[in-house]
Amino acid sequence: TQAEQRVVLYYACMKTYTLVADIHVNAVLPAWRSITQELHRADIQRFLYEQVTGHPEIDEWSERPHNKVQQVVRKMLRQVGLLDGDRLQRLQLSRSFWVRFVRAGDVWFLEAMFLSEEERGQVVDLVRTT
Repeated sequence: TQAEQRVVLYYACMKTYTLVADIHVNAVLPAWRSITQELHRADIQRFLYEQVTGHPEIDEWSERPHNKVQQVVRKMLRQVGLLDGDRLQRLQLSRSFWVRFVRAGDVWFLEAMFLSEEERGQVVDLVRTT
């Protein structure tokens, strides 16, 4: 389906661009686990500021690249279906869809897509039984 294609494309972006994966793991997932489950531009900006010590080149960026990173990440999340306005939301895809990521050795991606621990376990069990 188109929804599944968008998820696979986002997965490819996370695997290819470390910054996208780092933002997702260190800004998006904590926002998902929060009470409000909202992701604001400031959450991504905070992450970028925290990265300055390990990546001094970020400190040299003007405001424009900071804004562009925030804009692109939020757009990707909206296109995948994980973000509506500032509100994070789960995708409703079948367990059998998630199997491909477990078989690829990327169980981490299930958590990145907001699957609960129980749901992740069910997908792993599905792989073991097939």
